[in-house]
Amino acid sequence: LHRSLEVSPDGRWLAVGGSADAALLSVDGKTSLVLPHLNHLHRTMFAPHGQTLATLGFEGIVRLFPILDLSTAKLGTPAIVPQQNTFADGRFSREGHVLAIVANNQIVIWERKPASPIVGQVAWEQSIWRPRPSFDGQLVTPGVYHEYYTGFGPRGTELKVARMRDGSAAGPPIALTGLLLDSCICSDNASVAAVTVDQPHGWLTLYDIATGTAKWPALALPALPLSVAAQPGRPQVAVLCENGDLLVVDTTRGVIELRQAHPGVSGAATIARVAYSPDGATLVAVLPNQHVAIRDAQTGEPRCATFTPQVHSGWTRSIAFSPDSRWLATAVTGKNMAQVWSLATGEKVGVGMSHPGDEFGLWAIKFSPDGKLLATGHKDG
Repeated sequence: LHRSLEVSPDGRWLAVGGSADAALLSVDGKTSLVLPHLNHLHRTMFAPHGQTLATLGFEGIVRLFPILDLSTAKLGTPAIVPQQNTFADGRFSREGHVLAIVANNQIVIWERKPASPIVGQVAWEQSIWRPRPSFDGQLVTPGVYHEYYTGFGPRGTELKVARMRDGSAAGPPIALTGLLLDSCICSDNASVAAVTVDQPHGWLTLYDIATGTAKWPALALPALPLSVAAQPGRPQVAVLCENGDLLVVDTTRGVIELRQAHPGVSGAATIARVAYSPDGATLVAVLPNQHVAIRDAQTGEPRCATFTPQVHSGWTRSIAFSPDSRWLATAVTGKNMAQVWSLATGEKVGVGMSHPGDEFGLWAIKFSPDGKLLATGHKDG
């Protein structure tokens, strides 16, 4: 008695459910496999991606057969969904990772985890790069790993922007002017800004990701670059240079709109960086001398005097913004101290939060999505 008949999404296979067995038949007639069960079947169905066949039986078990194994005429071991109920029907989600089953007047939802969490890999020039996603989360480009405060330097004459979903190339490799130091994807999610070093010169260039072509001629910087960041929601990028200059550049024209100097500041410290708050209203720079500058992103005016979130000694190795753009968190080595500062006034909020362990082991800091908690990462794990 045939109770179910299904065709695979690619049209290559037929699945037939009977009284106590299921059969998988290739449309070309060359392959047939019997999938034994202990009781009669209610339903056979293919996942939308065509890689899994599910059989629902009266015995209260769903078997998930990998189609790649079946196509070689070898019966692989099915994954079992145990549920002591009689299954009447079911449906896969659109991507095929979630299965909904109707069983004894209830709907049971199962999620199948992928065999590996790795969906792709990107071959960037050998170094310790920070992956910098686009604002829409679709693309990723290499950036300075500021926490690695020694040994990082510019390298690679090509820039490769990748898709987050699988690591594939989002466009052709981009030939650079000099060696890559840092890059970021702009607010349009279609262009990438790169700061490069061609001794003794530093350059900023904007490229179209899809074509790999420059949108305007490379812009000469007043000194070698340390960091670049894109402003959320606006066509601007900020660049921090070794001489302490902070530049804001209009990405539509390649023109410097703001230039803020920090007299007496210079150096090539990898921990130095520039970053925008999530709402794009505040521009923060960690300067080579360990001072932190908080500025209005539009006018460049300081919100407060520069300050040094330093306890005993050590580096401001990591920073983080709260999701509501009210607070800045700093992670300082030396005494491994996390501190929170007001982005409106620069004042310290609350008390410092110490982290035990190696005095130079504090590497990361992050707010929780609701902004109520602060997590710190130490090399002790």
